[in-house]
Amino acid sequence: MIKKIIKYTDFNGQIRKDTEYFNMTKLEVLKLEGKFGMDIAQKAQEIAKSKDLSKMIGFIEDIILGSYGEKSADGRSFVKDPAKREAFENSNAFAELIDQLLSDPEETKKFAAGIVGVPVDKVPSPKLVK
Repeated sequence: MIKKIIKYTDFNGQIRKDTEYFNMTKLEVLKLEGKFGMDIAQKAQEIAKSKDLSKMIGFIEDIILGSYGEKSADGRSFVKDPAKREAFENSNAFAELIDQLLSDPEETKKFAAGIVGVPVDKVPSPKLVK
């Protein structure tokens, strides 16, 4: 699991700092890899090499929205409520996070490692287009 503090300007012009959580279980990772037909790291490298910004944004959206949720107070569950995910998707915090990940390959690498629970050195560094 990864905890991200996202600083952004909301639709009322207020500067905000929200703390958001992202996580994927092993099963969720397997399902996503099934959708892609390859592991997540390979898919990221394939898209990065193609330099197709539209595909990269779509890939990052899949990863962010597929991992967005709330940790229960007791730490036993990570709830991915569709209504809360939709609210996040329609926020400037979501747009800011996508921009951060597109702008900084090392941040993308840390984010990917954090959501799937692997050491950062096990995730290849994508060369993103910006």
